[in-house]
Amino acid sequence: MARMRSTTIAVLLLAAALTAACSRKATVASDDWFRTQLDEDWKYWMTQYPESATLIGYPGQNARWTDYSQGAIDARVDYLKKSLERLASGDRGKLPSEQHLNYDLYRDLHQTAVDGLQFHNDAVPFRGVIPHNLMMPVNQLEGIQQDIPRVIGAMPAATREDYENIVSRLQGIAALVDQTLALMERGMAAGITPPAITLRDLPGQVAGQIVADPKQSPLLAAFAQWPATVQENDRAALTARATQAYESSARPAFKRLHDYLVGRYLPSCRKTTDAGSLPNGAAMYGYNVRWHTTTALTPKEIHDIGQTEVKRIRVEMDKVIAASGFKGPYANFVTFLRTDPRFYFTDAASLLTAYRDIAKRADPELARLFGRLPQTPYGVKAIPDAIAPSQTTAYYDPGVQCRASRLHVREHVQAGRSPEVGDGSADDARGGSGTSPTDRAGAGAPGSAGVQEELELHRICRGLGALFRIARR
Repeated sequence: MARMRSTTIAVLLLAAALTAACSRKATVASDDWFRTQLDEDWKYWMTQYPESATLIGYPGQNARWTDYSQGAIDARVDYLKKSLERLASGDRGKLPSEQHLNYDLYRDLHQTAVDGLQFHNDAVPFRGVIPHNLMMPVNQLEGIQQDIPRVIGAMPAATREDYENIVSRLQGIAALVDQTLALMERGMAAGITPPAITLRDLPGQVAGQIVADPKQSPLLAAFAQWPATVQENDRAALTARATQAYESSARPAFKRLHDYLVGRYLPSCRKTTDAGSLPNGAAMYGYNVRWHTTTALTPKEIHDIGQTEVKRIRVEMDKVIAASGFKGPYANFVTFLRTDPRFYFTDAASLLTAYRDIAKRADPELARLFGRLPQTPYGVKAIPDAIAPSQTTAYYDPGVQCRASRLHVREHVQAGRSPEVGDGSADDARGGSGTSPTDRAGAGAPGSAGVQEELELHRICRGLGALFRIARR
């Protein structure tokens, strides 16, 4: 299953592009073929990835999970390639000028996705944070152990049909887990696994979904609070079916996944961290660099740019440190940020309240920067405990008509740290960087002085603004 958080953002961006491209304003007939393909492709991919459909509010797909059987994977690969061929056969020059950029972007999405097939990437023509590699379908930041509860938690729960859909997805968890285990097994056989160090929290994430009492499972949260639109005589029956689905499908499947991770997968994962140690790893790393940057620059060129930026930012940091009135060398300043009580909260609840306060203080200022503001409301919620220790400091879920947008923040590990300052730990730098294990490998290998300095700057610069504001008070 693709990482839902990153994929949802990508899907929304693509949806916005398709909506713009498919608007029904008057135009010449020469772009009808392009509009038709956009519409047909969008419908196809929404039916192929029903989790993404749920998260963006596309109707009719809420009862299913993505099919990761080999036949379904092959069918998507075939469709992706034919879709690219279809685009290439179209005459861009005859499109209206306002469609040229849409065409170029859409064709690039397809070409990039096709190029990634050689590295076992999922056949999907939109982007998230990292490519979804079928041979490495789970890691500390993505995978079914996070996607399943997240998608079910985002499902509509307003009608009897909505609850029927939740039950259907609970019943389908076993098949999804088994398909994922098969992909992991294939990855091991091919020598393609994530670095073992990145999976250290994975068994705990899965264990968080295994509870003795189904009523305590987040997967059944919707059955504890009913809307008035669901009749009383339906509630008991739906709850019983959901409980049965959890006991017969979800819980045993998560137990299989947990035991497989601990007994087979983690011991077999590679001890290296660089992408170059993977089969065809150097080419994979170069592809990932192009995927992330949308440039033709080499990994070495990107790394050199990063080194230059590190030096430039460090100069700016020193200026802010001096302006704040702090006296002492840089190392003392780092210690100051990490230990001074003014940068800490005493409990997680206060930290979450501070995030919400910042969000609400920002709201009235947005009108000064943007001519059009989104109508969907948003809120700040804690990252679930089961995944918080290895998650990023924060991540965002876009909303849809039936669900508010959410900023999820990590209070589990960073409880006590001011949100304006950041965690300051190595774990926070790893997650906050927004990169996959292979993104930091290859050129500028992990552990090099340049990368370590970059991580240090990443941690510290987030605290400079807070310190400067405190000093000005």
